Amino acid sequence: MKFSFSRTLSSSTEILLLILVFLFPVFFLPWSLDVLEINKQTLLVVLTAVTTLVWVGNVLHHKGAILKRGWLNLLPLIVFAAVFISTLFSTGNFVSWIGTSTQEYQSLLTIGALTILFYVITHTVTNEPREKRMFLTLLASGSVVLLLALLNIFGASIFPWEFLQGASFNTIGTVNALGMFGVVMSIFGNALWLVSGRTQRDVLFPGLRGKLEKALVIFISLATLLILLALDFWVLWAALILGTLALFIFGLARAKEFPQTNRFILPMIMAVLSVFFIFLPKPFALDLPVEIMPTAAATWDIAEETLKKHSVLFGSGPGTFIFDYAQFRGTSVNQTAFWDTRFDRGNSYALTSVATGGLIGVMAMLFLILVVLIASVKKLLTEQNHEIWKMYFVLFSTWLTLVFGGMLYSWNMTFQFLFYLFTALIIAQLLRTQTVKLNSSPRVGLMFSFVFVVFSIAMLTIFFVTIQRHVAENAFADAVRLDRSRVSIDDVLQKLDRAATMNRYNDIYYRNLSQALLFKLSDVISTREAELTADQTQFVQALTSASVNSAKRATDLSPYNILNWSMRGQVYRELMPLLQDSEKFAILSYERAVDLEPNNPSHVVNLARTHHVAASLAARLVGSSDAALSKTAEEKQVSSLAESERLLRRAIELKGDYAVAHYYLALTLQDQGRLEEAFDKLVSVRQFNPLDVGVAFQLGQLAMRMERNDVAKAQFENAISLAPNYSNARWFLATVYEIEGDIDAAIEQIQFIKDINPENSLVTARLNRLLDGKVASAIPAPLDGSIADVEKPQGE
Repeated sequence: MKFSFSRTLSSSTEILLLILVFLFPVFFLPWSLDVLEINKQTLLVVLTAVTTLVWVGNVLHHKGAILKRGWLNLLPLIVFAAVFISTLFSTGNFVSWIGTSTQEYQSLLTIGALTILFYVITHTVTNEPREKRMFLTLLASGSVVLLLALLNIFGASIFPWEFLQGASFNTIGTVNALGMFGVVMSIFGNALWLVSGRTQRDVLFPGLRGKLEKALVIFISLATLLILLALDFWVLWAALILGTLALFIFGLARAKEFPQTNRFILPMIMAVLSVFFIFLPKPFALDLPVEIMPTAAATWDIAEETLKKHSVLFGSGPGTFIFDYAQFRGTSVNQTAFWDTRFDRGNSYALTSVATGGLIGVMAMLFLILVVLIASVKKLLTEQNHEIWKMYFVLFSTWLTLVFGGMLYSWNMTFQFLFYLFTALIIAQLLRTQTVKLNSSPRVGLMFSFVFVVFSIAMLTIFFVTIQRHVAENAFADAVRLDRSRVSIDDVLQKLDRAATMNRYNDIYYRNLSQALLFKLSDVISTREAELTADQTQFVQALTSASVNSAKRATDLSPYNILNWSMRGQVYRELMPLLQDSEKFAILSYERAVDLEPNNPSHVVNLARTHHVAASLAARLVGSSDAALSKTAEEKQVSSLAESERLLRRAIELKGDYAVAHYYLALTLQDQGRLEEAFDKLVSVRQFNPLDVGVAFQLGQLAMRMERNDVAKAQFENAISLAPNYSNARWFLATVYEIEGDIDAAIEQIQFIKDINPENSLVTARLNRLLDGKVASAIPAPLDGSIADVEKPQGE
């Protein structure tokens, strides 16, 4: 029994490692919003902790270990140290330490787990049988990934979840990421096949398993070619050319190492197709999305500005490129469809790392790459032992392709994992082996005992924190799905509150919670039938405080996230009629958003709208019996409208075709009494937004004020045709009919409003007046906010 336990413990580390290697590229969970990255990170952290714990326990049980010695062990620690220091000075807290919103691959948690995994691999995959099992596992995992992707592409998805059945879904990431993964695995598989043969230390299994491996290599290669032909992305062709070129160069240099030269046919076909189609158009098209990313020049410019603004040595911090892009992108983007898109990574992993990691981070990674590159090339040129040489050939060709891909394309969790995996496998070949007996080295034994205890505690902590994090993420995903289903806001609030409670460090949860609380507050106020009771007033105050506190918490957690400041500004702006000093805080919040993303016109418009709301509130006090108060209010109204106009014209300078800016400029001109200018502006907005019901309604209202009743009637009728239940449009259309003397038409409109708003006393009173034949020529006030109101054109 003791022998059986010992044997099981010895093999457990390898088994867990193989499980991780197989599952990582394939793994996803469907119940989180991001089904890939966060779940892959969780898998990595948990299995790495368990595997390390088992390995250390095995060392203690056997009172000895085979250690890999050499200064190359320091390489991943140098990279980790650089990431750690960059994280300390990061502009993003949670995103840099833990990772969120697909930025897990750069986080300190991920790099730390991969660093530990590096040492587990170098001390576990130490002989030929284990290397073979590792290679078979990689081929099997790559085949499953590509098979699942092809089934989705051709409409034969096996996934039961509808949202995962699209042609673009795969377990790696974007379709281009899938293509890059296929390239790396194709080079790996072909390198294995090229050097396989009947030698003492072969890279493939003999017999049936070896035939299976070769079949997997053929499948991976053909599937990759099919995907690359459909995508026709030059970076993928270039990576495939480099990988096959490496195979050919070392094949020519050491031709005697290859038992069967006819095996070069498959990589040769791949190389020829790559050369042809890097210049020729793709031969066929599949229903796959085009991936958009910043250009290399734009990414470099952003990186330069980031280093100047933050830190040349440490950059802006892991995972913070989205903040860098927002702050330093050019105005030329505003002329494209992606003017309001914030890219979370640059043109390539290398260029992204310049901005986020700074000089220290880039130099640390470059040092690791150069050391592995030089050491591997040296071994390939000088190594005389066939078995050792072919191992370098396989690993280095694959590693080189992966590194080249990182120079031209962005990475994610899968590529980060593969990089550390192949780096560890290469360095394991370079390190010298030393057997250590704990009995003869008490200091080493004490160290392993300490590590075992630390990892035992760490593993329990990781499980607890991971469960909490996933509960929070699942609750947030449920909240988003409930919101999309337009269920009760109370249900959404319950899920968001649970998410924020379970993970108090994710600003995304608090930002969305603040917005949901604001919606709830609006519902409570708009559905009131009379003055609020004491309990209702207390409830409104509680909602107000909770919404403000949640918005503030979001900005405190991630002060460089533009969305947090924009949400905080929105909260304060909506509370301006209710909360003292809201105007000041709303302006400060939107000004901060403008500072963080100066070339995005939407933030400038939001700031202008805040001044416009301030002007509207001041207008209510103009004409007050208190002369001093009236004069102050009038001055406030004039200055706020002037500032609103200035900001809106600035937004139009940033993006000349931004309809929202033109729309609010028209409203501002209208409130300034410049009716002709406002009318012309709204007419121009309507030309670009003929189907926008809000523009039609506002143009109708303005035409009524200018006594252009024919234009007003046409616009209100247009608004109703676009939105039949738009009560305010019918309300004012009835007024036009009254002015024209068409009482029956006016009654018809008011009766329609009453049918959908039977409890509205104002509607009932007007209907009764019209039925009595009493006509009013004055323009009535709009219906209250409890009835649908559209106040801006589409596109914000």
